Amino acid sequence: MKFLTLLLSVLTIGSQTHAQNSFLIYTIKGNVSVIEDNVTTKAKIGRLLPETAQVIVASGGVISLICNQANLITLNNGKVSLSTLGEQCKLTDQSVNSNYLKYVWSQLTTKPGSPEKNRKQFMTNVGAVSRGVNNVWIDPRLDTVKYVSGSFPLSWKSFAEAEEFEFSLYTTPDVSKPVNTMTTKNRYVDAKSVAAKIKPTNTAYWTAAV
Repeated sequence: MKFLTLLLSVLTIGSQTHAQNSFLIYTIKGNVSVIEDNVTTKAKIGRLLPETAQVIVASGGVISLICNQANLITLNNGKVSLSTLGEQCKLTDQSVNSNYLKYVWSQLTTKPGSPEKNRKQFMTNVGAVSRGVNNVWIDPRLDTVKYVSGSFPLSWKSFAEAEEFEFSLYTTPDVSKPVNTMTTKNRYVDAKSVAAKIKPTNTAYWTAAV
């Protein structure tokens, strides 16, 4: 089960507390290397890089970087000094995309806890995320969505040859009582079409099934 939270207003991004930009490796395709402190290593998803680092993207390769938790930058060839990406790192007005990138940044940089050491925290959470329901897989990056406005896909993948899917919306973790269901031939539902069914600041839950 996934969570969808509506916000009453758009948050603003505070000013930077330090001059240097920070870069988080989000996606990698092909052969990509990083030079940091004169040491060359293979790029790895989730690695934080200072602006003093350099990225080398071989032919056919692509790397995506999240800068300052809010902007997504894609590099696809050659040797690039991260210090030259300052203009692309400038913070703009908050949006659904920047909220999502902040979430990704947090997930990739925060060390997860251990169920063995803290059973109460991990074993009693109400409305835990469910994946792989009826041959449907939902990207864990969509565990929680803070929706403000605009179009944003609540998407999933299917391992079955299905032509239609049932999307269900709940106002409580009780999956036996959906407040709304809809059938779609797509593998996504636009959050904009769901928002009208949820009160601002409230939390809702959703699932998709064949």
